[in-house]
Amino acid sequence: MSNKAHDHVHRLVRSMTRAEKRYFKLYTSRHVVGGKSNYQLLFDAIARMQEYDEEALLKKFAAEAFTKRFAITKRRLYETILHSLDAFHAESSMDARLRRMLHQVELLHQRALYDDARKMLRSVRKLARKHDRHTILLDVLGWERRMLEQRGYAGTPEEELDELLRESSTLRQELEELDQLWDRKSRIFLTLYRHGHARDKDQLKELKQLLRHPLLRDPAALRTPRARFLYHHV
Repeated sequence: MSNKAHDHVHRLVRSMTRAEKRYFKLYTSRHVVGGKSNYQLLFDAIARMQEYDEEALLKKFAAEAFTKRFAITKRRLYETILHSLDAFHAESSMDARLRRMLHQVELLHQRALYDDARKMLRSVRKLARKHDRHTILLDVLGWERRMLEQRGYAGTPEEELDELLRESSTLRQELEELDQLWDRKSRIFLTLYRHGHARDKDQLKELKQLLRHPLLRDPAALRTPRARFLYHHV
């Protein structure tokens, strides 16, 4: 079988930056006392290859036990690289940061530290709203309802229920707007992909019809920065 069928680890390694490679070595050295782990040895060997050569790797590491189950070793190396990349980019990725904060909300809630969990949740909502992360905001809304139920509605004013309903309605409207804009943008690009630049009257008519959508009239009327981005993308 060709090396191409086995080179997924090589492709991933070669795509990494120097900083990501350095972090991988730190990440895998946490449980190694002296020397290098098998993952580090194999990682270094693969990183030096311009073209993936599995036979050369098996020959190089013939004395190592991990070559006896090489497919499993490579799969675990691949997973370990992905875990290290996830950890490396966790803080720089807003989605990862918000997901981690939501997990912290869950941990606090499980320990009956409800006030702390609510405080953390407010931070998540503020950050998610600032960065236009609607799926996170839906999770926040779910947690707010769950916390309200946990309190047994004790001391809950009707205004709080009204606010949750308004937030839910706003999120649904914003998501519907995003869905409509994404669909319209995708249909326009699909038409261009199929026909190239419109050359005849029928193709021009089809594009004009797609561009007549009400949401494409005025970007200032759109609800979110993401919606305005999609508008200008069209």
